Amino acid sequence: MNEWVKVDVPTQFPMRCTTCQNAKDLLDTWVELPGGWRVYYCKNCARMAARAFGWSRGKEQDRLANATDVLAEKDKEIADYKRLYEDARERTTMLVADGNAKADHIVFLEGRLEQLTQRLTSESRSLLELVNTGPEEAA
Repeated sequence: MNEWVKVDVPTQFPMRCTTCQNAKDLLDTWVELPGGWRVYYCKNCARMAARAFGWSRGKEQDRLANATDVLAEKDKEIADYKRLYEDARERTTMLVADGNAKADHIVFLEGRLEQLTQRLTSESRSLLELVNTGPEEAA
């Protein structure tokens, strides 16, 4: 007897659950009926069978059955958070680089301001000396 296998899409007739019309999330039992029919069970019918045999209580079975969906949702949520983190990290790196470039530019401008201040101070002293000497001393 082969192990049952979960299949997304059945491969043999009747291409659906043996007990209902569901055609997705099926268990392939590998049991073939006369005429080449394969026995498939959907998740809902398998859940009803487990309850009927007493293998699982109602709410607990529902919680366990939905755990896969919850995990998939959480994995998607984690992937979304990772993407947001990487985007924020990239933006932060760009902002830090931009801030460093602006800080360097500020240092450059402060140095230039100091040069201009010294030049203007020197030129203003020369002009002040010229004004203080007057026309009679200049000749």
